[in-house]
Amino acid sequence: MTRSRGERVEERSGAEASLRSSRIAGRRGEPRLVAWTEAWPPALVHLAAAALAVAIGALDLLTGIDLSFSIFYLVPVSLAAWRLGGRAGAFWAAVAAMIWLAVDLYSGSYPTLPIEYWNASVRFGFFLIVAAALGRIRSMWETQRLLAGTDHLTGGLNSRAFHELVELERSRTLRYNRPFTLAYMDVDGFKAVNDRLGHSRGDDALQLIASTIRDNIRSMDSVARLGGDEFGLLFPEAGRGAAEVALRKIQLRLGEAVAQEALDLTFSIGAVICVGPPESVDRLIQRADALMYSVKSGGRNGLKIEVLDENFGIEAILRRS
Repeated sequence: MTRSRGERVEERSGAEASLRSSRIAGRRGEPRLVAWTEAWPPALVHLAAAALAVAIGALDLLTGIDLSFSIFYLVPVSLAAWRLGGRAGAFWAAVAAMIWLAVDLYSGSYPTLPIEYWNASVRFGFFLIVAAALGRIRSMWETQRLLAGTDHLTGGLNSRAFHELVELERSRTLRYNRPFTLAYMDVDGFKAVNDRLGHSRGDDALQLIASTIRDNIRSMDSVARLGGDEFGLLFPEAGRGAAEVALRKIQLRLGEAVAQEALDLTFSIGAVICVGPPESVDRLIQRADALMYSVKSGGRNGLKIEVLDENFGIEAILRRS
């Protein structure tokens, strides 16, 4: 296989991972207040930082020089740096330092202007260091969180992250009553490729499969390696027609890709289309897995789709293979 394909896997996986980081419900370790602010758009973060800076400056002015508010000026700086990065944090570090300077000048805290400006410069430097540190910590934290949900071989999601993403989609369906499709895919003949050509060639095949799938799905769709030669696909906002078209296209493109590499592989896919929210993610995954194995037992290299509508208690409205 060519080097460009491996590079494309890395490039595409980075873009996909960036998208998934905002969607995966993997924030269990975050304090509730921090998790709440994660949903804020940048404009709201700036607005909140401005309101906090002005409010802290006003309180500092009203309480006089005897009561210190120095540490509270870090709140808007920290908010901006954590949510928007070091540059935004630096901007609000400058704003906070200027507000603090204005309060000191108005209240006459220091006898000479050089002392006022020196102190303001020191404060700005301190705020700047805090903003840069928080921006860096946030970047490292995002990277670690991303790696925790990524399959390192293919660049797709791993099983844990995929399960959480399906749970998130189930919650959206419960709230907005929109359909989604979950598919399980097994690579037929993969063990023979591994045994005959070696594990390195097998790893290349898995990378090829993952990159081909990514090249043929929407940016809002997801692909995960669930273990060995099994993959999961999630299609939000995809009902019967859209899901079948997408899956048949993927199956066709995968066949073309492995044929170009002289790999004797085919693909068995089972898919469940959720018209109403399923009782549980586990039940949904088990059903898709069962459909996939039904395809394999029926001759492999096929597609079987089932519609699941929990609202009316109707299953298997539609089956195609």
